[in-house]
Amino acid sequence: MNSTSSAHASNPAGPGRRTPHHEPPGWSGGVVDSDGLSGMVSSIGPVPPSNSVFSRLLPPHQAHHIPLEFTGSGSEYFRIWVVNLLLTLVTLGVYHPWAKVRRLRYFYGHTEVAGQGLDFHGEPKKMLRGMLLTGVLFAAYSHALEVSGIAALVAALLVAALTPLLLRGALQFRLANTSWRGLRFAFAGSPRSAYTALTPPLLLGLVPLGLGVYLSAPGQPAQPTSDVASIAMVLAYLVLGVSLPYFFWRLKKYQHDHYRLAQLQSELRVGVGPVYGVYLRAAGLLAVLPLTFAALVWLGGAAGAAGSAKWSVTLWAFAGMIFAFGGLYLYIVVLPYFQARQQNLVWTKTGNRYLRFRSDLSARAYILLQLKNYLLILCTAGLYWPWAAVANRRMRVAAVTLVSRIDLDELYLALKPRGGDAAAEMADDVFGFDLGL
Repeated sequence: MNSTSSAHASNPAGPGRRTPHHEPPGWSGGVVDSDGLSGMVSSIGPVPPSNSVFSRLLPPHQAHHIPLEFTGSGSEYFRIWVVNLLLTLVTLGVYHPWAKVRRLRYFYGHTEVAGQGLDFHGEPKKMLRGMLLTGVLFAAYSHALEVSGIAALVAALLVAALTPLLLRGALQFRLANTSWRGLRFAFAGSPRSAYTALTPPLLLGLVPLGLGVYLSAPGQPAQPTSDVASIAMVLAYLVLGVSLPYFFWRLKKYQHDHYRLAQLQSELRVGVGPVYGVYLRAAGLLAVLPLTFAALVWLGGAAGAAGSAKWSVTLWAFAGMIFAFGGLYLYIVVLPYFQARQQNLVWTKTGNRYLRFRSDLSARAYILLQLKNYLLILCTAGLYWPWAAVANRRMRVAAVTLVSRIDLDELYLALKPRGGDAAAEMADDVFGFDLGL
């Protein structure tokens, strides 16, 4: 799909007609506003050139709506997948970065925006460094667990201290090595903001570990002290669970507030309340399973007490099936529901004055797709996996629409680097972490 044709198709002014000239409000004070909402949403200078494309913003109701497309096929990806799998097994995992690059280039290349696919420029050798570092950290923590609780706690503190830097490095690497029509994406988050976003959940997660080490240390503490420590551990888990949506929101704010395409930077405009709403609805779905199990067990017992052995056995058999296969419910229903809702919430609220996203992924359709995928994967002994991955990607990408208040061809010409591409140069400089984000 060509962006120009898309623009004409969605332009109420009609093909060939100039859209109205609109002076953007908010070009003052060095901070670019977004339709009257406070906050810096773009790093473009406060005074745009008089002939700049950014001074010709379309009104929101005339914005171009450009659906994203995924054009890959399961049969094509199967060939990549099976070669990756075999070479990774033969090389005992060393080939993994090369396999990941092949996979990302396929999926990115077939994710099209206005008829142009994305490109991934990551180099496997740089990704190998990130994989080795992750492996070293994991091995050190595993070894520390075997040595002593204190060693495990020290190792966990070291990993927690490095996690914000690793996350930032991974985001920089992934974005700096992704482009559209030659324009490199970038990640502008600072180390300080990474630590601000991640330190509270990391520290809170370390509290139960520290208390566990304290309680299991030789020469156990006296009864009142150990009771207080046990209660504190339970409270720490409860606080962590209740705070999980808040921490998720902080992480997404850190990520989506710092995505950049050339000079354009995105912002996530959503509060923590809607995030709690998504989590609560997913938790409600999750609660259906244990509640149903408990009801069947109780009804089975009641039927047995009433002398109906047939109904008792039947109800307990259903309860046993739920106990045995309940995990599938998590992967087929709860997790897809959460993924669909959080995609719609986060990406619909991401953008800036010029570009926004809109996601309308049907949770029901996505759950049915997972049911189909798992059944076919089971029936084919796993060989359907590439088709499942492609189907997931196609549905999630097709649900997203790019809303642009500027013609994409004009935007590309305005953002196209005249000299060296700073983002491309940064991609060569950033430390090649890739943590599978």
